[in-house]
Amino acid sequence: MKTVETIEVTHEMLASTGKRFANYLIDDILLRYLVFIVILTMGELLYDFGYESLYMWVIELSQWEELAFISFFLSSYYVIFETFSQRTLGKYITGTMVVMEDGSKPTFKTVFLRTLCRLIPFDGFSFLKEKPRGWHDRFVKTCVVDVKVYSAALELKRAFEEIGIEQ
Repeated sequence: MKTVETIEVTHEMLASTGKRFANYLIDDILLRYLVFIVILTMGELLYDFGYESLYMWVIELSQWEELAFISFFLSSYYVIFETFSQRTLGKYITGTMVVMEDGSKPTFKTVFLRTLCRLIPFDGFSFLKEKPRGWHDRFVKTCVVDVKVYSAALELKRAFEEIGIEQ
């Protein structure tokens, strides 16, 4: 029996502006908290192990160094979570996930490029539509979909595929 694994994403499946914004807020708050904890812990460990010069560097990071660290941490977070589960914590909470335009799971390369595109200045303005697709979605042909709507459409397609199959 042939099993349908994907379905082409339609406009109705796309996550709403509110859900996309909630994803951003949840992930942003989480990442800021984690970056603070990592820098604090790293500084304390360096101090405890006698690396006082490195400790001072961590404590006194310039704005550019902080930006580079945060960008690396943010990129790692998105690449790891979206590669393995198609979702970040924000997406789990809002019931959304990342898929390719054909409904398939994005590859590591796609997620990596999508994450790099998030660093484009003014990417946030690309969401000012009813059913938003940011530049980081459009450039790599991904979509953020509502899991319930996507799953229901996938189940319906599977049911139609099974019509007429002898059992």
